[in-house]
Amino acid sequence: MKIEIAAPAIALGVPLPDSENPFIAVPTAKIVVEVKLVGGGCASREGDPLREFSFNLARGLEIDECPEAAVKAPEEAPRGGVYAAASAAIVYATAKWFGEKLDSLEIVDLARLADPFAAERGWAPVLDSLRYSALEGAPAVYRNEEEHSTLPGTPWKAVFQERVAPKARVARDSIGSDPYNALVHLMGVTVLEAAIRAKEAGDTLTAVATLKAIHEGVALTAWGLEPRGVCIWSPGLPGEFELACPQ
Repeated sequence: MKIEIAAPAIALGVPLPDSENPFIAVPTAKIVVEVKLVGGGCASREGDPLREFSFNLARGLEIDECPEAAVKAPEEAPRGGVYAAASAAIVYATAKWFGEKLDSLEIVDLARLADPFAAERGWAPVLDSLRYSALEGAPAVYRNEEEHSTLPGTPWKAVFQERVAPKARVARDSIGSDPYNALVHLMGVTVLEAAIRAKEAGDTLTAVATLKAIHEGVALTAWGLEPRGVCIWSPGLPGEFELACPQ
């Protein structure tokens, strides 16, 4: 089964340890995912997140077949978004082969269980947001299964040209509960404010741009990521940020 799907990226939102904040994800480049169901089961392939995902999915569903995926993506596409979109496509195709039609939230929920990452709580909604945006084919704000919405706007034309895996500089214990809660609240309400502005203005990227400075400030405070002009540090795979620069 060949599936064309957009690889999204996080346009606003910075993960913080021990928190559950919303994120805004926006589709970027189109990718093509070809999924085949192969008999004989899956062999775990450590180091390849998508193959590990397929292994975990087959084991969790208790099926003898292995969903194998070949992905064609532009070189400048976001790695986190490509993984999120491709893994969502694998779940969709596998369910369809067995006569099941899952909605976007069901796919997001099932895919999360098959992820091969030991994702810290603050990072869990990142992949969920990316998958939800990919499946809906639209910008989206997502926090959890109960708090989510699609948003208006066009795809994000950006090049993802650098990846870093920084260590967190803040924690609840290190700076105190009140300052830490204030930081989490600041980032959370900023994303929600951008979502409101996006619906009012009819364009998500314009709304996100007006609040970019807060995203940059939290990324610097929490992760030591210096602002890079018009570019923005976009969280992707757990523990990893990608530098997104507009074309």
